[in-house]
Amino acid sequence: MAESVNKHNEAVRSITNDDLLAKWRTFSIENNDDNMSDFLTELVDHATLLMVVLADQEIKTDENGRAQVDQDVQMQFPLMSSQDKQNIQPLFTDWQEVNTLFSNWSEHDLQSNVDQASILPIAFSDLAELIDQNKEVDGIAINPFSDNIFFSRETLADLASQQKAHHAANNEVKVAVAEPTNLPDGFETTLAEQLKPTAVKQAWLRVLSYDGTEHLVLILDAAGMADEALRPLTQQLGESGDSKLAGTDLQLSVVPLDDDSKPMVEGITPFFKA
Repeated sequence: MAESVNKHNEAVRSITNDDLLAKWRTFSIENNDDNMSDFLTELVDHATLLMVVLADQEIKTDENGRAQVDQDVQMQFPLMSSQDKQNIQPLFTDWQEVNTLFSNWSEHDLQSNVDQASILPIAFSDLAELIDQNKEVDGIAINPFSDNIFFSRETLADLASQQKAHHAANNEVKVAVAEPTNLPDGFETTLAEQLKPTAVKQAWLRVLSYDGTEHLVLILDAAGMADEALRPLTQQLGESGDSKLAGTDLQLSVVPLDDDSKPMVEGITPFFKA
């Protein structure tokens, strides 16, 4: 097989996409929606494909093979033509598959392409953006000389949109605020006794639930109280509360009443009032 004379992108030789290929083989054997879904999830969220580009000078890469492109580097993205005259961007899962393209070029007297070639890793999100920006490209083919996994530009755009929506939903932390229940006996009384001799005017206990966990929050209305007095008090209350909460799944956080905590106590009767 023909090899590129460029050696600066050898870092990408370690990319194999074994999981992606395994899921594609499974789908090829048993063609059903679940297997296709597994393959697409691997492609969109985990795979790193290889793209061949032609450049007028060496493309410098980091230790992972990612391009460090100068503004004056002129790059071309060689396309393939399908039987129905569509322009297809080839992508590859591994170095061996890249060399099938090099061999094809050499067989067709295009050794100069092989010599100019750089092989760069690309994630699905970057690939989808690249294809979206290049209106001349009708789709992509992964391993065009073997598996020939084809996606039209419309399908790529749809997958990219689904990926963004999925990630946005996963990144959105849903927080619920509630009245604490099943607190240890005497918990509120213990805190109230510690608050009586202080300048704290009111105090509330609330439970924050997010990301599958619960957190007990003590909110202090300590307006006008000096920081020098408030800091040791919050530490004392936190230690006392955690001691009483030993054996439960809760820990106590102590925060002042401010713009962030006010919505948590609106319309709620404080358990302590001076």
